[in-house]
Amino acid sequence: MQADIKRGQLIVFEGIDGVGKSTQIQKLQAYLEQEGKEVVTSFEPTNGEHGAMIRQTASTGRLSLEDEYRLFTLDRQEHVAQLIEPSLAAGKYVLLDRYYFSTLAYQGARGGDIETMRQEQESFAIKPDLVLLLDLTVEESLQRIGVRANSNGEAGADEFETEEMLTKVRTIFMQFLSNPDEPVLFARIKASQDVESIAEDIELIVYQILYPDSL
Repeated sequence: MQADIKRGQLIVFEGIDGVGKSTQIQKLQAYLEQEGKEVVTSFEPTNGEHGAMIRQTASTGRLSLEDEYRLFTLDRQEHVAQLIEPSLAAGKYVLLDRYYFSTLAYQGARGGDIETMRQEQESFAIKPDLVLLLDLTVEESLQRIGVRANSNGEAGADEFETEEMLTKVRTIFMQFLSNPDEPVLFARIKASQDVESIAEDIELIVYQILYPDSL
């Protein structure tokens, strides 16, 4: 008889644009694999049908709040069913570059009802075991976005990356972090540090989760 497999952990990286989530996901993946964990990495919006439609709006112009929210929800429903849930059930660690907290922050910044959206998202989306909030000031974020855009030969930031939008989004993220009644574990990481210092901070937090009795 096959032994029971312990359910995996879902670790989500969040933050405004330019905080370096992709780099830190790669580093945490390497750390966890050294610890003998099976790791799956992914991102939202995905490369699926609905995710591709969302990505197109970065250059073609944003959809209405309702249509944008609907596409994010459809994309996430497929993501949860096809990748996240099966991977966790198999005992794997899942590292995500954005999840439903980004939807709450970005659509909330457009005027969406955050509490209603959260209830809808958590009716099907698995709650994270840990949210790592990589935090930068909006000024630092815009500086990084400018460098990124120029290196790709693009004209500049898209409609998701304006000072007004990022200020609202960061405020919402910080409200999750500071809420004493927040049921999901949040940890703030100072993203203005060098890459290795950020990785060390993240590894310490994750170590405390992996081995709570060792500290």
